[in-house]
Amino acid sequence: MKQMVVVLVLLAGGGYFAYSKGYLPWKPAGKVVSPGTGGGSPTDGGKGGPQAPADPVQLFEAGRYAEALEPLKADLKEQEAKKGPEVVRDLYCLGVACDELGKGDEAIAYLARLDKEFPDSKHAADALLRLSRLAKDPDQRENSIGRLYREFAKAPGVAAAAAADAERLLKDGKEWEAWLALSGLMRQGPAGAEREKLAARMEPIVKKFLFSAVETPGSVIHVVQSKELLDTIRKKYGVTAGLIQRTNGLTSDRIFPNQRLKIVKGKADMEVLKSAFRLTLYYANRWVSDYPIGIGVLEKSPTPTGTFTIGNKLVDPPWKNIAPGNPNNILGTRWMGFVDPPDYGIHGTTKPETIGTPSSNGCVRMKNEHVEHLYDFVTVGSRVVISN
Repeated sequence: MKQMVVVLVLLAGGGYFAYSKGYLPWKPAGKVVSPGTGGGSPTDGGKGGPQAPADPVQLFEAGRYAEALEPLKADLKEQEAKKGPEVVRDLYCLGVACDELGKGDEAIAYLARLDKEFPDSKHAADALLRLSRLAKDPDQRENSIGRLYREFAKAPGVAAAAAADAERLLKDGKEWEAWLALSGLMRQGPAGAEREKLAARMEPIVKKFLFSAVETPGSVIHVVQSKELLDTIRKKYGVTAGLIQRTNGLTSDRIFPNQRLKIVKGKADMEVLKSAFRLTLYYANRWVSDYPIGIGVLEKSPTPTGTFTIGNKLVDPPWKNIAPGNPNNILGTRWMGFVDPPDYGIHGTTKPETIGTPSSNGCVRMKNEHVEHLYDFVTVGSRVVISN
């Protein structure tokens, strides 16, 4: 534990103070003198007469947020009217200015619009981080932080923010929230001893929250009604029956009236790093497990890279009319196919010795016990990001 705290402190570095105060490493800064200040302006011959209006972006960059606010609003209207390219800039500046001036609701409105309409802008990560800090609703805050770590894990300042959060939350005993921050650090892509330390710190948290029937944050208790089926319950909450079984220690799908079942709400997403022969599972944006994998033969049938969506799932899938269980059926015990390309997916294997090598026809290959574990988290629509 002491080693883990040291790692988190080092990762936080100089970013903790700035983050905790709401200032980010990539926040615009600089000393800008507005036109007309000092000894007059170019419009009055330097005699101190009427001055040209200050540029709102210059005021903003100088940290003069109160003065910049109304000019920025006017400029935004002008940019919107002519569909100008600076709408993104103005929304961001207004969101930050309102945030710094304590106008939380206005800041949320501008930043939320930026996040919705321009999710790929250079300001997207900062907007999400600020939204997570400003959000009044816990679910909205959770969603913003989760998306920040998932979509912008390597953006400037995000690692420092995650490390600072993890350190603070662990000290406060808030394991559910700390788990999300630690997972944000895992999404940075650490390797070797650093990755092992992070995983070791999260493993008991994973067990407590995902594989224990005790009610915890992030979960609900469902009381089974008469004639209710496990399949009905999993559809209600958008999770798999297998995950409900694992969480509650059930050995079959049989349930009984008045039985209390813990449901951990969330969605699964996966990251595959081909060079490390590793698939990482996240659930509710939180790290669950790393699995060793096999990938496609490099010269013949390489595993594609990009973002993919799970389109179908099968237990004991057939392969080329070869029955499940047959040693020649290379798909093993589970199949999770991509929407596009449809012939690719994640599956088990009858050749576990090939895990850790480029040996498949392009799919992600896993040991059967690992793919069965993964299968119980993944739903149709789950996202898979594959990189080299």
